[in-house]
Amino acid sequence: MLEGREEFNPSGMPEGSWEVRLRDIDSLSPSYGAILRGIVSPIGAQGYDLRYELRPAPKVAKSQIVSPLARPISQINPDLRDLGSAVSVFPEPVTISEGNLSSSQSNTDHHFEIKKPSTMALLDSNFSKIQETIRHPEFAKFLSNLDAYEEFGDFGAKPTHPGTNLVGPNGVAAATV
Repeated sequence: MLEGREEFNPSGMPEGSWEVRLRDIDSLSPSYGAILRGIVSPIGAQGYDLRYELRPAPKVAKSQIVSPLARPISQINPDLRDLGSAVSVFPEPVTISEGNLSSSQSNTDHHFEIKKPSTMALLDSNFSKIQETIRHPEFAKFLSNLDAYEEFGDFGAKPTHPGTNLVGPNGVAAATV
């Protein structure tokens, strides 16, 4: 189970920017409540500035969250802050250092630019640190759920559902998969 939120043109960012937050809401996951955040901003016509954060699970009681949602996740489990809250209310991002998770307050480990033309080797190098971090055993179930979402949802070869979970007054809003 994942909770997702995306925002195009977030306040204070350049036109064409995008922010995505995915939260682990699988009550069987050791990283229940952890958030993967991606921020993409255009740099001219030929590139993008990318920033990733992996914010670990806060110390909260786990609640089973099922689909379709009966009410917002922050009401189902009040220990989980609304996913749209200011990032300062969530735990500090982490990175991997010598196989261990450590605080990444500067967030430079997962911040890079991609410009055209690029090579697969350069892309692999740029993404390697965030990939290494999310592959830490603490996030194994979260990563497995992310992989399953990509296979099941709109990103797969044959989407099997429209990518939405009807909840609340906005029937076209994607909420949870």
